[in-house]
Amino acid sequence: MHAECRPGKSPAILALAILAVALLVLAGCGGPRGNSDGNKTETGSAKKKKSGQAKKDARSCEARGINVEQGREGTCIRDGTRFTVVDKGHVLRLREVTVRVLDVSTRSSLSGPVGVVKPEKGATFVLVELLVRNKSNTPEVFNRSEKQVRVLVAGAGFPVAPGGESVVPSSFFNQNRTLKPGQSQKGTAVFKMKSTAAQALELRGADPQVLIWNFSDATGQKPANGAVRLWQ
Repeated sequence: MHAECRPGKSPAILALAILAVALLVLAGCGGPRGNSDGNKTETGSAKKKKSGQAKKDARSCEARGINVEQGREGTCIRDGTRFTVVDKGHVLRLREVTVRVLDVSTRSSLSGPVGVVKPEKGATFVLVELLVRNKSNTPEVFNRSEKQVRVLVAGAGFPVAPGGESVVPSSFFNQNRTLKPGQSQKGTAVFKMKSTAAQALELRGADPQVLIWNFSDATGQKPANGAVRLWQ
């Protein structure tokens, strides 16, 4: 469409008409900084951020199937920390320690030098026999702080029970053994939990695990460095 100068029209009106046509053309083209659908062009930094997020997600435990649904073993990222999971009977290999669960049993009472020790009503003792090896470069005592090993059942964590550890001769507490680099030790960790939780120690739906921390990490604090599943 061409604007024509006709007699009777002022220069001001003609200028406004030309300006209106120019604005319509720009709107149809999306403007000099837009695209045809009105979306902004994604910057290189945004693409890089998305790519990094996808890479991070690919290393997660869920992405690798290291969960209760798929039940795979391996190493993944959990809560921002490197986390390794193995099944019962397999060796959990961490940076500073290796652990193998040899046996898990429940007791309604424990006998010791001071007599019989019983948990409160509705609770029971759980004894976990472990074979551990010191992989670090310094002498270490396994579970010295009583926070290096924990049992997780249905999302609830249970630390060792000092009253139970003190009466079991094979407990890590009673052995109090210093392991030189490369040395191994067999010992028992004693826990106390509700009887209903103890009954779920082999139940897949409760995802029971023995959690392990390295010697030099903040033992007892989340997240752990690794876990041994008890349901398979």
